[in-house]
Amino acid sequence: MKRLSIYIPYRQMTERLGPMVRERILHITCTRNLRSIISDGRVSGNANGSLPSSFGSSRNGFFRRRNAISVFDYRGLSDEAFYDAWCKCGPLTALPKCGYKIAALFLAENVYSQLISWRLWHKEQAYEQMVVPQVEFGYPAPLPLTAIEEILEVRTRYIPSALERILAASRK
Repeated sequence: MKRLSIYIPYRQMTERLGPMVRERILHITCTRNLRSIISDGRVSGNANGSLPSSFGSSRNGFFRRRNAISVFDYRGLSDEAFYDAWCKCGPLTALPKCGYKIAALFLAENVYSQLISWRLWHKEQAYEQMVVPQVEFGYPAPLPLTAIEEILEVRTRYIPSALERILAASRK
């Protein structure tokens, strides 16, 4: 398995990381979770919610509730659909919850057929549960390391702009 570690300035994240994930399927987690994932040899399911999440809405996540690992399929999307998904629930969403250090676990092509489509959410009419239509899929837990072809660790440093500091101060 290929493993890389890179630094990307926060304000360049979309321009630099975006092309690296386009046309691929990946699971996103906090870098701090990698040690246990590697020692366990898998990404464990989290149906009971006992594991920390890199996404705030995971308590009500459609795939989490079915003990499946959420993955993002960025293949074949128009630019508009990609950036819409990227902003709704992707690496940028996970970065703050992960201390600005995330890991992208890219799935091997031979496991794509095992993915559970987001369309199940619609079929079950589970509209009160969170899913990102078109790009979020599930992999039945656990997700073994043998299903991962590459791990990309991404770190950045977030420095709020003057306007962001003013807005944050006004909320206090």
